[in-house]
Amino acid sequence: MTETQQSTISRQPVHAGYDDLGNENTPGEDYWLLIDGENIGTTWYCSADYVNDGERWASDGPAGLSMGHRTREAAEKAQLDAANLPAAPVTTVHVPAPPEPAPLAVSWEQALAEAKEKGVGRCSDHAAMAAFCDVNITYIVGAVSGQLVWEGAMRKGLSFKELGRLANRDPLACSELMWV
Repeated sequence: MTETQQSTISRQPVHAGYDDLGNENTPGEDYWLLIDGENIGTTWYCSADYVNDGERWASDGPAGLSMGHRTREAAEKAQLDAANLPAAPVTTVHVPAPPEPAPLAVSWEQALAEAKEKGVGRCSDHAAMAAFCDVNITYIVGAVSGQLVWEGAMRKGLSFKELGRLANRDPLACSELMWV
């Protein structure tokens, strides 16, 4: 990098709406470390028993895993140094929390009851999808909650067939429906 080039160094919360930075004694949220908008790493507060009090900040990125830092800024600096970037001030980018999702037209319980009553071959698309999520989705994609995957798929407007394709093609994206 020449002296005339100036990179913008910023941090952005990993999860929108969760933006507590924390300090040396309190945990904060996980943040992406961005250089000119490009993600180069992450910083987080370590709560593991094997990490010393007062040295709980860690980061990953160009320097690899770097633990044992007193502050988030020190953990960020380890990554910036490895990327040969000057230790410029890091700007925090605040991402507002997403709006509350609209209520679903049918509840999980109603959809499962319909699938049980009519059978998967004769029920509505959302009921068949609920039955699929209730029994199979945790095995196929490793999702923690079939109900949350179903709710996320409903909010995204996915059909039963589209959810099945997504589970087959991209299991991680399918499990991330739990957070929609």
